[in-house]
Amino acid sequence: VGVLLYWFTTAVIAPAIGLWTFLALAKLADARLLGRTLDPRTALKSARKEFWGLLGVTVLVALVLLAALAGGMIPGLALTTLSLASGTGGALVLVANVVFVVGLIVSGVFILKWSVRYGFAPYAYAVEGTRGLPALAASRRLSEGRIMDVLVRMLIPSAAFALVGLVAVIFLSLVANTLISAAAGLNLDVQARLMNIAGSVFPMVAAVLINPMLII
Repeated sequence: VGVLLYWFTTAVIAPAIGLWTFLALAKLADARLLGRTLDPRTALKSARKEFWGLLGVTVLVALVLLAALAGGMIPGLALTTLSLASGTGGALVLVANVVFVVGLIVSGVFILKWSVRYGFAPYAYAVEGTRGLPALAASRRLSEGRIMDVLVRMLIPSAAFALVGLVAVIFLSLVANTLISAAAGLNLDVQARLMNIAGSVFPMVAAVLINPMLII
């Protein structure tokens, strides 16, 4: 039960809270840029109502990136399957391995490019209410001809926020482990369990708080 609860919290609850927070922050940022007044409570309430639309756009972006990955892997996997089914080895296996590696490199390039090209689709939904494929098209228009410039502007703040989150997690984990170890009356088994819980909770909380900042 504990493992299932942890998986559900990590795979469902934390990403959902992250999307909800991102949507609210995007609305607050847009209102500020337009000179409108929007309080956080109203933004969170509006984001809750529009959550499923944002989830749909996010799934579409994920499917596009998965398609890029699959497109690079399928040729190599097909050749590998053919060599295993035919019972031949040697040159065919070598060719299959080379094709697989080249396919991964090519798919990695496309994933990086399409991450930038379609990475603004959630913004198109959050700010303009554009749903589905039109959100992907709107994102593509924003980054057309400026892939590298946009990539650099995305990576620098993302790296900074990720570094802050990493440092915060390490610091809080060290403090928690020190307090747990120093607590009187705790046996080694209880200490180990509490340390494992702390080691799982802090990264999850950091992900919920940092992920929207990585996007915004």
